[in-house]
Amino acid sequence: MNQFHVYLLGTPKIHFGKKTIDIDEPFLKLFFYYLAFQNSLISREELEIAFANKTASSPNWVAKASSQLKASLPDAGLIISIDEFIGLDFEHTDVDLTQFHDLLDDVGQIPWCTARTQKLPRKTVNLLNRALGLWNGNHFLEGVDFSSEPQAENEVRKIAQEVEKLRGNVLERLADYYHTIGDLQSAEPLIQQALKENNTSDYLHYLQMKILVERGEMPRAREYYRKVTKVMLSHGRVGPAPNLVALYQEIQKEISVDIPEPQPTWDIHPGIDMPLVGREKILTQLRLSRKQQQSVLLLGDVGQGKTRVLKEYADKISSRADVFYITCKPNEVNLSYQPFKSLFRYQITPEASL
Repeated sequence: MNQFHVYLLGTPKIHFGKKTIDIDEPFLKLFFYYLAFQNSLISREELEIAFANKTASSPNWVAKASSQLKASLPDAGLIISIDEFIGLDFEHTDVDLTQFHDLLDDVGQIPWCTARTQKLPRKTVNLLNRALGLWNGNHFLEGVDFSSEPQAENEVRKIAQEVEKLRGNVLERLADYYHTIGDLQSAEPLIQQALKENNTSDYLHYLQMKILVERGEMPRAREYYRKVTKVMLSHGRVGPAPNLVALYQEIQKEISVDIPEPQPTWDIHPGIDMPLVGREKILTQLRLSRKQQQSVLLLGDVGQGKTRVLKEYADKISSRADVFYITCKPNEVNLSYQPFKSLFRYQITPEASL
């Protein structure tokens, strides 16, 4: 094992043996980290392009910075200069970014080709855990600011997006594995870590809620569903994914209590109590909209059978709380959003369950 270790996954660190190496000069530190994630020697010309602002102010900065960097390290031989190429001595340096990629290469396609509900080979799980264990934070080069050099910053951003996505995939696949073998205690922290970076993942939210249900924590599961709904709406989504909605509906069925609910008051002609004939397509659409947690406005001219359809729909559903019956007053027909005004005025009260 090499004595020189460079950690880039999370908060960056430089170790020589058991000693932590500090590079005090800010630019030299950026220069060192840039060399470390290259994984090979880099030409002087490429460095001058990557650090264009530094090149503009000091055209010969590469040679000077290389000399200063050698002086800052316990072994000057850790920085190699061959002709016009400069870099770390990677034969005697361990970089966690390289190790992370090597471990995932060893893992191969097994985790991504195996069904989520099937167990992974123990060797594969060990490799995934080793890859995840290399991280000491959530982000690549966490806390390091390359904004003074836009070209270098762009390279860092691209690598960060790639490697952080890979980390998210590892977290999700390990969470799947532990959930499959019934180790919910190990699965949940992995899900929470993954959600910190991808809080709109339909699958991660579904897996988290499923774990709560399997533990029998129904109140937490219902609260979690409401939380996910708010998150999705805040990101412009229409709501949780269908599988999460279906899971929530199953929970509601299990906890439902047969309590008589008040029937809607129908201000209608007695003839409306006659059985409804036809309009099955409309009733089907109403039931589908309710299942998908959508709202429906039933509009039409007088005498077209709107109230009859609504009454038939209300009679067939188990919950009456989502039926609001409103009428249009003659002197308000031309008001904007009149149905909503009537709804807020007469139907929604502090006691109403929305």
